[in-house]
Amino acid sequence: MFKSARWKSDKNKTKIVFRLQFQATQVPQAGWDTLMVSLIPVDVGKPTVRSEKCSVRDGTCRWDNPIYEAVKFTQESKTGKFTEKIYKVIVSSGSSKSAILGEVTVDFSEYAEAVKATSVSLPLKVSNSGPLLHVVIYRMHGDAEKREVEENGEFMAKSQDGSIKTTAAVENVEPNGNLVVSRGFEATSTSGSESSSERNTPRELGLKTLMNNNTHQDPTSFLSSLSRNTMPHKRSSTDWSVGSVPEESTDDSTISSEENLAKERLTQVSSELSVEKLKTDFAVLARQAEVYELELQTLRKQVVKESKKGQDLSREVVTVKEERDSLKKECEQLRCSQKNVNGTKVASKFENDQGSTALLSELRQELNHEKDLNANLRLQLQKTQESNAELMLAVQDLDEMLEKKDKEDSLVSKKSATNEKQDTVPSTETSEDEDQQAMEVILKERGHGKDAYMLERKIVELYSEIDVYRRDRDELEMQMEQLALDYEILKQENHDLSFKVDSNQLQDHLKTQYELETQVENLEKEVKNQEREFLASLDTINELECQVKILEEQLRKQGEESSATTETINELESQVKTLEEQLRNQEEEFSASTETRNELEDQVMHLEALLSSQEEELAASSRTVHELEAQVKRLEKQLSSQEEEFSASSGTINEHDAQVKRLEKQLKNQEEEYALSLATVNELDTKVRNLENELKNREEEFSASLGTKSELETQVDSLKREVRNYEKEFLVSLDTTNELETQVKTLEEELEKQAQGFIADLDELTREKVEQEKRAIQAEDALRKTRRANANTAERLQEEFKRLSVQMASTFHANEKLALKAVEEANEIRLEKIRLEELLEKSNEDVGLVKDQYNEKLKDLSHQITFKHVQVDKLLLELEDKSKKLENQQDQEEEIRQNFLKEIQTLKKEIERLEAEKNEVTELEEQKHKLVQTGNVEKEEMERRIASVRKEAEISLEELNTVRSLKNENETKIGILQSEVETLRTQLNELKHSLLESETEKENLKQQVSDLRRDLLQKEDMLLDEIKLLKMQMLEKETALRESTNAFLAKEKSLRNNIEELEEELSQTYTEVKDGDNMTTLNGSAIEPVKRQNEDTEQTVCSSPNGCQANLDKMSSEMEFLKTRNISMESELKDMQERYSEISLKFAEVEGERQRLVMRVRNLNAKSSRV
Repeated sequence: MFKSARWKSDKNKTKIVFRLQFQATQVPQAGWDTLMVSLIPVDVGKPTVRSEKCSVRDGTCRWDNPIYEAVKFTQESKTGKFTEKIYKVIVSSGSSKSAILGEVTVDFSEYAEAVKATSVSLPLKVSNSGPLLHVVIYRMHGDAEKREVEENGEFMAKSQDGSIKTTAAVENVEPNGNLVVSRGFEATSTSGSESSSERNTPRELGLKTLMNNNTHQDPTSFLSSLSRNTMPHKRSSTDWSVGSVPEESTDDSTISSEENLAKERLTQVSSELSVEKLKTDFAVLARQAEVYELELQTLRKQVVKESKKGQDLSREVVTVKEERDSLKKECEQLRCSQKNVNGTKVASKFENDQGSTALLSELRQELNHEKDLNANLRLQLQKTQESNAELMLAVQDLDEMLEKKDKEDSLVSKKSATNEKQDTVPSTETSEDEDQQAMEVILKERGHGKDAYMLERKIVELYSEIDVYRRDRDELEMQMEQLALDYEILKQENHDLSFKVDSNQLQDHLKTQYELETQVENLEKEVKNQEREFLASLDTINELECQVKILEEQLRKQGEESSATTETINELESQVKTLEEQLRNQEEEFSASTETRNELEDQVMHLEALLSSQEEELAASSRTVHELEAQVKRLEKQLSSQEEEFSASSGTINEHDAQVKRLEKQLKNQEEEYALSLATVNELDTKVRNLENELKNREEEFSASLGTKSELETQVDSLKREVRNYEKEFLVSLDTTNELETQVKTLEEELEKQAQGFIADLDELTREKVEQEKRAIQAEDALRKTRRANANTAERLQEEFKRLSVQMASTFHANEKLALKAVEEANEIRLEKIRLEELLEKSNEDVGLVKDQYNEKLKDLSHQITFKHVQVDKLLLELEDKSKKLENQQDQEEEIRQNFLKEIQTLKKEIERLEAEKNEVTELEEQKHKLVQTGNVEKEEMERRIASVRKEAEISLEELNTVRSLKNENETKIGILQSEVETLRTQLNELKHSLLESETEKENLKQQVSDLRRDLLQKEDMLLDEIKLLKMQMLEKETALRESTNAFLAKEKSLRNNIEELEEELSQTYTEVKDGDNMTTLNGSAIEPVKRQNEDTEQTVCSSPNGCQANLDKMSSEMEFLKTRNISMESELKDMQERYSEISLKFAEVEGERQRLVMRVRNLNAKSSRV
């Protein structure tokens, strides 16, 4: 009878599997060495899943193995929404309840309809330190979901007693017999996975209509129809027997109509399942396309990096050019300054000039070398640009290849879909024909043979399709391997080129920096040596100044003494005047001897004029004095002979001659004293005035003596001219001193400018360093932004690829492909590891070479310092010699002064004698009258003698002029030395300040270098530890890969053996079916009538094909099991692929960090070399 129908419930229960990947950041280091994650449903209150314990490194904890959780949802049929399902995620160390880092709540209903993986970063609530938990939630689809649920032990599909059972097909059966079909019903079909984004698929709608139509049926009949119609390729005549249940009370017509409708709908469901299969294959291909896109993105990133490297190289070339120009300017300034200094230096400093010229020639050679290096860098830049262009072309070719492959895949998928539709249409037609003529087919003998033949034919077609797909797969693998090899070759070439360019650039840059720093150090050392020389010369100058002060004091004393001598001279002149008056009286008395007296007076005047001129010109001429004394002695001898002849007039003449000689000696001594002192100009003016007064008196007395006046005037004019010349020379010397002072000031200003320039260069270098660090930070930010943009574009491309239709790809040998790729990637990682080790060794060698170079440079500097010390000692010895010479000169001057004093004393004694002789002259005047005649003769002889004396006086004047010129030259030299001493003092003071500052800077730089070296050693240790850990991880993963490949090969062998066994079983079933058919025909023809024969045939059909049906069921279940195993292996290999991609990314990050550290090491070496 009919059963009471009930309405279907408004809610459907589904079970969805989620894959969760966890990572914790900002974890406090104190007390948190290992962490684990546990999931607790809020409804239950107990943890369902717990992760493994993972160690914390640098504040981050990453769980490599994901967690799978099957969550039950209730979905409303009207709205399609899922109810809330909240879980607590607790992060703890696992030791005790108190050791909980924090917890987070997650609602899985928000991610139930998600198509792609979503990442969420959540702050942990309980802790105060602020750690974050990053969760990647991925909803497993279709068969993958089934596989993961099977692993967790939620539900399994098994075949027992020769019947096919659905796994999670019926979630709940209501008490009244109504069925609630879940989303897990997909497990019975041969399809792969369904997209979870569709809330109500057409297959589910078909099932709902079936449920509504079969409310009057028994649940067993519904299940039988489902099991029969989910296997469209395994039809037999027993389907009717399973469908015909004795409990039904309806007519045959109603049953057949309902079954036909169910069959039609189930054929639609099977077609939809095939579409879903295609979707799963499309998802696989989309993942492959994503892998290709990631590779393309890495290529593009490398191209961008290389272009940035080229730009950085061009910038470095520009900076090197600027540095070269600045160095040229500094060299020109140094040349100018050296020229100015060389103009003021004495001839004894030509050796230093030669050293400076050698330095300039070295600088020129270094500049030429830098030009050659710049040309080489330009060539290398051109090469890198060409290689970048080639890489871009290769990337474009890869894009074109991928587009072509996508098009071919889409065409193949369309063809496969059309073929399947054509297969399904005849299958539905044949199924309808079999439904209508089921009894006729059972009676015929050929029915079973046809079914077996159809099965064989379909198996052969499937094998042929598998072979075709294998071939396509192999071709695609070959193409992909070729592309991967080309990509690796290009990658290696590009990496080698970039590494070579970087190393060459850094070496050239470091060489230029070292050379420039050595030049600067040499210049600084030269400046220091000059400072030392200046200090020594300043000491000598101070000594000379002290000596000059002593000389000035002595000159002042001599001036005072000369004033005393002038008084004595005035007294002598007054005495001469008195003598002249007495002579005039005698002339009046003796008119005959007037002419002789006038001549004698003229001669005396001439002698006085000559003596006055000799006083001005013959200073410090002791030799001429001795010659004149000899001449005077000769004259005395001659006079003594004449005295014998002329006894009457000899006494008077001798007295006059003695007086004249004494006066000459006094005048000569006075001239020497006046030549040493600069105050003789005033004394000469006084003398000129006295002479002018005397001339006026003589003009009044002697109107005839006009010639004498003209001669005296000429002498006065000559004296005035000499005074003017002295003044001009004094002004010229002042101008020269002023010019030297200006030159000293200019040199000081140039030194200050150079110091300011050095300070400005240091400031510019520090600014450039800061700017470079800012640029590096900006570049990192730009890289992060580009990564985010690339991730967004990758997601968009994934969505676009999912909309397209793609062909079915064979899945039997995909595992081999993935295993080969994994092995290749492992080999690549090993090569990269070896390269990293080689690079580390090279960097260590470079560091050792730099240290050796630094030590050699220090030794060279020490040798140079010792050489400069030797030069300084030599200069000090020269200065000591000069000081000794000056002391000798001072001693000679003191001796001359003492001689002058002695001569003055002799003059005083002679003046006393003259006074005594005056008295005698008065007595002898009476005798003169008698001797006038004899006196005329003697006058002539005296005139001759006077002429000879004049000639000798001219010779002595010339000698005095030469002596004066030598003295003037000595005075000019002394003034130049004083000016140089002053300049050297100023330069020494400045250099002392600069030396103190440089010493402090050197100490600071040494401390910085020591700190940086410690940091470098620490970082190197860290890198070595990380490399060791990566090596261990690589070894573990390689062993896991080998085990997985071995297991996979064993599984393949077992699958092939199973296929062969199935083929043998099929051949056996053919023979058994033929034997059974023959037996049924014999029994039916011999024993019973037609009606009973129909019943017997039904029984025989039900009895004999039961074994065949059981074998077929076993085969189908085994095939499904094998397919599920293959799908699980595929998913596992995909997970391995993802892990390997993550490992490759980690290695790329490690390489980036290593390159940054290498750059830092090189910068630190450059800084240390500068120091």
